[in-house]
Amino acid sequence: MTKKEIIEIVNKIINDLDTKVFAEDENKKDKIGCNQFRELSSLCRNSECYSEIELLVRYNEAKASPNSSWKKKMKNQKSLASCILDGMSEIKTKSDSEKDCMENLCLYYGYLYWNARIFAARNKEDGSQGYPANKNSKYNNKNNKY
Repeated sequence: MTKKEIIEIVNKIINDLDTKVFAEDENKKDKIGCNQFRELSSLCRNSECYSEIELLVRYNEAKASPNSSWKKKMKNQKSLASCILDGMSEIKTKSDSEKDCMENLCLYYGYLYWNARIFAARNKEDGSQGYPANKNSKYNNKNNKY
């Protein structure tokens, strides 16, 4: 599997996500912190099997409050965890081996982390994380294509 294919899977998932759920601060109520994806990427690098990461994502969903964090309903009416697991499943199907799958998942979560950081910054700039909105934000400029 190529990096381009992994990025395409990430982009497909991102189209289904409510990007307002991402926050820089993991302690924000009903939000998911960006660093969770970085940690998952690191776990994939050190894990031996797909099932271990799948179980962790399912655990995160199970312990979340209703319609918040990993259980938050996205645009497609699935939970965030379900959307993430869909991408993981596609990567598993397209990987040549378990080792290849884990390397691909490491990249997958890394790309999700990068995207989550972008969305969290946008949310902070436009005030959707409970911060005051910055009216001069580059994200509020109608000429930008963000």
